[in-house]
Amino acid sequence: MSRDSFYQVPDVPVADLLLDTFNPRIRHGQDQNDCIHRLLRDRANFINLCKDIATRGLTPEHILVSKNADGKWVVRDGNRRVAALKLLNTPSQVHADTALFNTLTRAAGMPGVNIPSQINCLACDDEQIIRDYLERKHTGANQGIGQKNWTALLKSFFNIQADARDDYKRAAQLLLWLEEHEYGGVDDDFYITTLQRGLNTDTLALIGFAVRDDDLVPILPEHQAYDLAARVVRAIDSGEVNVKREEESGSIITPEAQLAFFTAVRNEIGPPITVATPAPGDSDLQPLTERAGIRPPAAPAGNQSATGTPSPAIGGQWGATPPPASIPTRLPASPVTAPRDRKFLFGTRKTASPGLSIPPSETKVQTIIAELRKLNPHETSLATTMLLRALIELSNDYYRAQHDLPPKEQTALHKSIAHTANHMGDANILTEPEHTVVMNYTQGSEGMLHIRTIQAYIHSTEHHPNGQALNTIWDDISCFVRACWK
Repeated sequence: MSRDSFYQVPDVPVADLLLDTFNPRIRHGQDQNDCIHRLLRDRANFINLCKDIATRGLTPEHILVSKNADGKWVVRDGNRRVAALKLLNTPSQVHADTALFNTLTRAAGMPGVNIPSQINCLACDDEQIIRDYLERKHTGANQGIGQKNWTALLKSFFNIQADARDDYKRAAQLLLWLEEHEYGGVDDDFYITTLQRGLNTDTLALIGFAVRDDDLVPILPEHQAYDLAARVVRAIDSGEVNVKREEESGSIITPEAQLAFFTAVRNEIGPPITVATPAPGDSDLQPLTERAGIRPPAAPAGNQSATGTPSPAIGGQWGATPPPASIPTRLPASPVTAPRDRKFLFGTRKTASPGLSIPPSETKVQTIIAELRKLNPHETSLATTMLLRALIELSNDYYRAQHDLPPKEQTALHKSIAHTANHMGDANILTEPEHTVVMNYTQGSEGMLHIRTIQAYIHSTEHHPNGQALNTIWDDISCFVRACWK
């Protein structure tokens, strides 16, 4: 394949471009309208593309075309982008689809938006060269020949470098800090989500870090912080720890398991926990021992001075002399109440707020929230289930009404919530991880938001919810409920 086989075609009217009826995404399109209809099978992603083009414009990636027997330009690569441009220029093409028509009209009519009616294209007249190019572009990495997609880790590194928002920011910052200090680095598919899940104020303090001005800074000598952080990363990289099912070996899916693991690393590598005294200004770290229930390990004779200074045998590189047996390798049971064991759905007190902005006119929802505040889910699990289900359903109804979405009566509850969550994702109201959690709750008959599960909890004699499950469900789904009332 030669680059000389391609040539530029400037200012081609979008309306004159023909979608490829035999494109793999389209497959046997009957006409141009049918091609667009087939591309809309992936509706949520197609709408995202339309919004992105409207707000940020076309990417510089080429639209590849070739001439058909009638001498008209047919899109060989870029059918989704061209279809999006066609609809943004003429939303009336989908006037029968009210929701899509309204979305396109709003996107195209936003201030500062200028949807191009003409675009530059790249053309080629050799069919074999076109097919070779398309195969190399669209069949993945192909052992390095094609383009490799960014993993979650690489996306986070990109966002950190651009000082952009990222859901795994602390984990990315920790990995970058390690690499800056000559850590060998991790593979592109490293489980950054697992590392992020284990990081919070307490666990970061245990491995020698604090957050200042939205950045990670060591609060221990750098060589000690390095050893601790490297040990955690190696454990995740090797699969020693994971965030799979709670009962599986090595799982750190629960807050208690996370704290136990980071404490074990600290006790294993050193220095003793009492050495990590927060510097002035680190007020968020002051109550670490009280809040986490951490107790400093006993000072083993001959290995620690009276002042608490660790010996080299405790604080050396990973793989150095192991700590004495008298230093615990697991955290004793913490007196802190686990989130799933709390006595009230919204918090530890009967007056705790769920963080919802309910309009005064929505008296029924306000009443439901007031009653849920008083219920202990461990003692009144059925009543809590019914009210929680009502809160989720009414919140979903409110959001759909505010955004001109079809009422839920036209579909099952779990499908309606999934559709709402997709709409929220398109509008960046839910983050990608939040959207994933909500969708997991709506898929399969075991999903809590699936109507069969809700009915089983309420009506079946064999299915009985418990307080821990209800607290966990609220923790996971509360992002959706709050988004409904924004």
